[in-house]
Amino acid sequence: MEANETTVNYFRLMKLTMTEGTKAIQKAVVSRLPGRQTLHMILRQKEDKIRSLSKGQRSVISNRQLAVLYPANTNCDLSSIDMTLWCVLARNLVTLPRGVSINWGDDDHPPLPGQEEWYHDIIRIRLTRNTLFHSRQPQLDKDTFNDLWNYISGPLRRLNEDVDLDSYRNSEYDRSAAREFEIQVKEQVFQEMNDVLKAGLADRSKLYIVIIVIAILITLLIAGTVVVVYFQLHKETSCGYGLRGEIVDPIGILSVMPREGWKAEKPNPNMKNRPLPVEFVEFTHTSDVTRCSDCCAQIYNIQYLHMKTRGWDDIGFHYLIDSSGVVYEGRAIDKAPAAVWGWNKKIISIALLGNYMHENPSIDTLSAFNTLLQYLKSKNYARYNFTLYGMCDISYNETDSPGRNLYNIVQSNKAKEEYENFRHHVSTVIELIFSVSEFHNMSM
Repeated sequence: MEANETTVNYFRLMKLTMTEGTKAIQKAVVSRLPGRQTLHMILRQKEDKIRSLSKGQRSVISNRQLAVLYPANTNCDLSSIDMTLWCVLARNLVTLPRGVSINWGDDDHPPLPGQEEWYHDIIRIRLTRNTLFHSRQPQLDKDTFNDLWNYISGPLRRLNEDVDLDSYRNSEYDRSAAREFEIQVKEQVFQEMNDVLKAGLADRSKLYIVIIVIAILITLLIAGTVVVVYFQLHKETSCGYGLRGEIVDPIGILSVMPREGWKAEKPNPNMKNRPLPVEFVEFTHTSDVTRCSDCCAQIYNIQYLHMKTRGWDDIGFHYLIDSSGVVYEGRAIDKAPAAVWGWNKKIISIALLGNYMHENPSIDTLSAFNTLLQYLKSKNYARYNFTLYGMCDISYNETDSPGRNLYNIVQSNKAKEEYENFRHHVSTVIELIFSVSEFHNMSM
């Protein structure tokens, strides 16, 4: 069975990050060692310092990594040093410029645009690897893939001018290689914790404690699995249970999940207000899985991408709608969205979870969408005669969003609504003419 586009995207970016990312960091470290010395020379000179990094409660290097750096009776093989270990060597062997302080492990504050020193680029490469690791599935939609590819391309070119990005972007999918890359990432993230734990098991009493802890964790895992299965069988979204409420509007009822229900991160407090009502409403699709088993987690991942990778103030959309018709609160309605450049101050942005290029939106989704539009008018968030646009109508970049099928359905409903309004106005005018005529006849 051939891999789909999202799986191939994930593989290509993972291959680029793990292969060329490691090479780029290696080149950055080796070329900046003091006194133009080789890494082998530095390791011999600073062996006591390097070994001290594996001791104490705040150890930053594992016994396995020490064995890589100091193999018995020979020099270390540079090709056996992984990305995690190169990052440790970068922050302990290379001297930063005076006045520069870097928090190498802070994923919450990535380098800002314009910060393009070698140590900033190492952090960007490491952050891309960690983003792939934290992905719930080994899949990347087209937009996310392009964002992450562009994010890591600059650092790779600056650290290694010989890198051939095109060969990776067009590489064939290899299932066994993909699995190997996933294993490498997991090993790099977990190896320090595992090795430190093994090194601490000096006697049987500690071993007994570990066995008890493992037994407790297995029990909790089984209990958690039972809970997850139960909620998946009883409802589509398993997040924010008990927090979902309803908004009753004259036109219908909206089932609404507040921000705390999907565990939203706090937005940038410096975001400016914008006047309401707005003249336009824009709708798009998220171009990912249409029926999500955990929509709250999916929306949280969208916010993480918008804030951590793209550097936005909050999730870009005001509202999101899943396939069961639940409406999720996004960015505050009085804040401009991050949706379409040049239009953000004058639109309300609504995202429908899913990919509607080839699938049709559910009846629940369309019903919630239409009710939400009426709600925006009734609350005076949007003008009574607002104009509804798909992203493809107003985007300066060519895009398929909101998907051909969704766009056609919405356009068809708009045409029906406009026809009904026209027919109502015509009927009103005709009734008025007959009333005037009748009144005139009676007066004669």
